[in-house]
Amino acid sequence: MAGSITRYTLSSGTQVVPVAVGAASRVVIRVSQDTRVANDEGELSSNYFTLAGSSTLVLDPPNLLNDGFLYFRLDSATSGTLEVWLQGCVY
Repeated sequence: MAGSITRYTLSSGTQVVPVAVGAASRVVIRVSQDTRVANDEGELSSNYFTLAGSSTLVLDPPNLLNDGFLYFRLDSATSGTLEVWLQGCVY
């Protein structure tokens, strides 16, 4: 089973990090600060949900995002960390 773990440093409330998650069967996301998550970059201001700081989210099989992306941006902090573990990747 292929997979990857990536850590991103979020340095401002305007920095957007796109993460391709569609190839994974399971996605584990951890954030250090309150972080907005959307499936379209343009929706990070109006149509998103917030992961609370120090929380972990698991998107378990089946991954219904297909070949899509998730977009992340800090909610109110000025710096933070995003960790993404893609499991069962099909390359």
